[in-house]
Amino acid sequence: MIKKLNNKKSELNKGILHLSDLKIVKNIQSEQFYFELRKNYKIALFKTALSISKNIRNLAKKTNINYFNLWDCIKRAPISLSNLRKLSDFLTDKGFKDFSLENIEKNIRYIKGGFTNEKVYKPKFPINLITKNGMRFLAHLYHDGGIGKENRQPNYTNKSFKECREFLKDAKIIFGNFFRSVKLRKDGTYSVELPTVIGDILISFGYTPGDKTKQNPPTFPFLNKIKNKELVSGFLAKAFNDDGSIGKRQIILEQSSLIKNGIRKPSNVLLLDKYFLEELGIKVFGPKLTNIYPNRYGKCTKYVINVYSKQQFKIFNNHIKLINHKRKKLEENIL
Repeated sequence: MIKKLNNKKSELNKGILHLSDLKIVKNIQSEQFYFELRKNYKIALFKTALSISKNIRNLAKKTNINYFNLWDCIKRAPISLSNLRKLSDFLTDKGFKDFSLENIEKNIRYIKGGFTNEKVYKPKFPINLITKNGMRFLAHLYHDGGIGKENRQPNYTNKSFKECREFLKDAKIIFGNFFRSVKLRKDGTYSVELPTVIGDILISFGYTPGDKTKQNPPTFPFLNKIKNKELVSGFLAKAFNDDGSIGKRQIILEQSSLIKNGIRKPSNVLLLDKYFLEELGIKVFGPKLTNIYPNRYGKCTKYVINVYSKQQFKIFNNHIKLINHKRKKLEENIL
């Protein structure tokens, strides 16, 4: 068990994730998170630990870390999250607060997954999603994006290269630097996939991986507490760029969800979109059921929310800056 001295109070309810919030999921050979610390900091950490225990074998016993794993960590390999917590707990219990998890998260060179060599350099712990970049990123993830259930890679697909490029840029600002690029698909759309370790971080936040239409998972609870209009507007701009359409007399946003146990209900993402629109003072109609159709999982419902009237169009346009072709169409309709 990690002692209280080693833990910063969780801020997940504020959309902020610390190193201490990451969840450890093990299999026989590996974990989901491995860390390489900055060189001088890593040297200081092990030098301090060995000065207490006298040698590696004693340190392994005192921390309950496998001797060979510990030797690898000291000499050449990244440290797993569980072992990093054990070392931090051991040192902070002896009074060395410089090696608390709160301080360790400021001295990480890179983070990687246990099943892949792909790294995220200089990870931005604590990771904050309640920022302009974070809200735009989440809007894309909830609408034209997602996280694979098996590979756990966050992904995003759109007809616009610019939207995909911005999704990639926002991800690097939020999580840290990594090597991925936007790709052109055979159907003429663009797509981008992020490293698996970022998916695992988002799952630690509480994101449910897999097909959103099938599962209709809940959205992050902290999103329902946001009152900052700039953040809300940024989220909605990306939501409407992905799934919205501009008609002559109405603005439409639609989402689908699977019918389960005979129960029809709109997607939780669409309900979040409606909540944000109303936070901006925009009158919203719906969600309204417009279609029932089959897919590979069963029957799905399509629900829409609508914004009507010239006055509401103006409020919408003042707050939500859409992609160029949709913005121009909206302005023409207002005129």
